[in-house]
Amino acid sequence: MARDYEKKKYFHKNYRAILLTCLLVMLFYLSPSFAAANTPITTSPPSVNVLTWWGYLDPPWVKPLIEQTCHVKLSYDEYYMTDEFLRRWDDYKNNYDIVIFYDVMYNSIKNDLEGKSKHNLSAQAKDYYPAIRDHFYQQHFLNNTAYLFPGIPGILWNPKNIQINPTDNLYQIFHKAGDHIAILLDDAISANALFNTYHDFDPFALNKIRQNTRLYIANAYDNLVNNENFAFAFSDSGVALQEVALSHGNLVFTTLPAFLFNSSDLIAQLNDEPSTTCVADLLSSRSFLNRLQKDTYFFSPYGDIPQTGDKAYLDAYRQYLAELPKMTWMPLFTNQEYEAINNWWQLMKINAGEQTLG
Repeated sequence: MARDYEKKKYFHKNYRAILLTCLLVMLFYLSPSFAAANTPITTSPPSVNVLTWWGYLDPPWVKPLIEQTCHVKLSYDEYYMTDEFLRRWDDYKNNYDIVIFYDVMYNSIKNDLEGKSKHNLSAQAKDYYPAIRDHFYQQHFLNNTAYLFPGIPGILWNPKNIQINPTDNLYQIFHKAGDHIAILLDDAISANALFNTYHDFDPFALNKIRQNTRLYIANAYDNLVNNENFAFAFSDSGVALQEVALSHGNLVFTTLPAFLFNSSDLIAQLNDEPSTTCVADLLSSRSFLNRLQKDTYFFSPYGDIPQTGDKAYLDAYRQYLAELPKMTWMPLFTNQEYEAINNWWQLMKINAGEQTLG
């Protein structure tokens, strides 16, 4: 009996020790410090921030492709007008890794771009369409820049309300429109090409030529072109050709030889982070732009016409490449030149009593 009692006593003491040990082990493994020390470390992908024209990066496949290819988190801010671009650039340029902008503004921000990146983004130019490649080299752009979308201005019109011939002048076009809706891009550079041919900066030029039209100044005008009273819109080729496609041929895009000039958007890389380099290379690459042009209806600097697509777009693309070698390019303005043009444009809009889209 004594030995049994000793065994029970020994077992009872060890049982308590074992139980205490188990409790301590459980508390250790459940402690936050242990969990934190043994949880796999996950790092967020680097962010790449882009300042761009509205609509360029909106197609639903674009963001996933960029993020998966470059292992980044892509964000972008959009602007509608050159004025808006300059305001954002002046205030927030240090927040962006990549910027996409109208090439005519290159001289205005060149100093901000210089020395930002050593990556030779302009190496893409060797594969551009010959006339575009030659012009790119002639401009001596910084190496951290490349072309994105070249394009031309023209006129989008509704055959039910107006008939336009390529030889028509501005006065004839507005006269033919009668009291129907007419649209101008809210862009000082485009207005300068249309209404300031004598460089006299007449603040009443638009007022003299608008006649009886219901005039709108707008860059996004989807709701207006569907109005039964829509007559015409002076527009860039990409936006206009997209509207033609959406109308299933009920609208027409025509270029006017008197106002036919070429320009392009530029992309610039603003740092040498590997993530930024990957995104900049992808955005300016031949394969990416050839796919994106099918959604934006702009042209690619590589000059690759899609095999299939809207007939009006494909016809305009062929005509563009055919006329490109003899086409005039829009000049690159200084800050002072743009400021003078923009001040004139703002005054001319006021004098014309333009309507807005609200």
